[in-house]
Amino acid sequence: MGHNALMLTPHPGVGTGERENTNSVDEARALLADYGQWATDDTVTDAEKYAALAELVAALLSQVSADGAVQRVDLEGLPGLGFEYEGRDYLLSLAIGAKDAMGRAVLSARRSGLESERWALLWWTATVTPDDEDLDRVEDAVRGFGVVLDRTHLDAAVAGLRSLPELIRDTFRQRQPHVELAQLLCTASPPDHAWPMTPAARLSPTVRVEMQAQAPLAAEVLFMGRALADAPSGLTVLSWPGGNGRPGGTSLLITGAHGVSSIGMRGAALWRLKLSGCHGAALLQPDDALLVMCGSALVRWHEGALTVLAGAFEEGAQLLAGPGGEPWVLSGSGVTFGAGDGTLALTRVGGELGNQLRYPIAFEAAVRSAVWLEGRRFFLAAGGSSAVVDLGRSTDAGRREDWIPTAGHYPAHLLADGRGSVLSASPDGSGNHVLLHRTLIADRSAETMADLRLSQVFGLGSVRRIM
Repeated sequence: MGHNALMLTPHPGVGTGERENTNSVDEARALLADYGQWATDDTVTDAEKYAALAELVAALLSQVSADGAVQRVDLEGLPGLGFEYEGRDYLLSLAIGAKDAMGRAVLSARRSGLESERWALLWWTATVTPDDEDLDRVEDAVRGFGVVLDRTHLDAAVAGLRSLPELIRDTFRQRQPHVELAQLLCTASPPDHAWPMTPAARLSPTVRVEMQAQAPLAAEVLFMGRALADAPSGLTVLSWPGGNGRPGGTSLLITGAHGVSSIGMRGAALWRLKLSGCHGAALLQPDDALLVMCGSALVRWHEGALTVLAGAFEEGAQLLAGPGGEPWVLSGSGVTFGAGDGTLALTRVGGELGNQLRYPIAFEAAVRSAVWLEGRRFFLAAGGSSAVVDLGRSTDAGRREDWIPTAGHYPAHLLADGRGSVLSASPDGSGNHVLLHRTLIADRSAETMADLRLSQVFGLGSVRRIM
């Protein structure tokens, strides 16, 4: 049997983004789509490929460089881009493909003799990162002359994780010819220790949660920890059964402003990912890769490598598990106040940046969260009314009479029970109670399952009872 675990505070819903950011998000999304098309187009000539990449990179630089001024420079037939950032002049060369292209770009830049500028090479290869042997040759070629960025850095810039001028500047600060993306971004100084918690079984006296239930439910404290200055924003529960002589167990992934930590059954906490800007619940993939939202981008952390899978999302976008556990992102808002179309969307994440598939959702509501039901059906929870969309048929939430009255004031945390119902947890607005509701989708009704004497809720997850 199973029971449910609450983690305690609200985080901003996706329906609270400011409309003045719409244009910039649209531009970022269009640039990302162009980048994805460029990366997969094998019908163009090398010259056309270089020219298109130069335009894409110039657009990225123009977003943050002084006065948006980016100069095109010819480097012996190869495109170069000159720009100013934080009072320094930079020259960026481009190389595509095998290491001979990289070598030509280095040679042409050396012959140009522009000592007054910091020189950087952006080397794009079909694989996300070049081979180690090729990178060693790159480092030898540019050591003491400039720095090299690879495809992971460009992906991060296109997705909005970090601007390209910042990545170039930070690489120079490392005083190395090539610095991996993870080393650049995961070197922030979070607390030395992740957030340790104490298993409830070790507490004396026992800590209890006051609860009034409308169903045969019980609430028990699993872990307790100290209050944090930066409140967590997401919770993921991991449970596994025992077998082959090994015991089962439960652990938590907790997302905070400094990254994602893992808390085991004994309460010990370890950093799974140190990366500032993370928010919302994380997903763990079958290969043990960790996915989490960071700013406007979705990142993947696996065996020490950081890559970007998707991006250009509105503020507050949420990661959720879709069909087969594949990652999807809920973003935007359906609220328009009578002005234009809403930005609400569900996005299926592809295997690499530029492959994401966006489904604009027609639902005039401030959607707080979503959960996958079955097939291509998703439940969208908003204040006042919720709805079910079947993306296999339509992206429209249907007529108002088809909507489902929402239970709770702030339905930001959802859990599907696999039997046609959705559980939601939200504070009641008084600051003293958290309500657990069950929405019966077929009946278009909801019922209160429990009233807990808690002030806030961070997340809702399913915990498998280990027998």
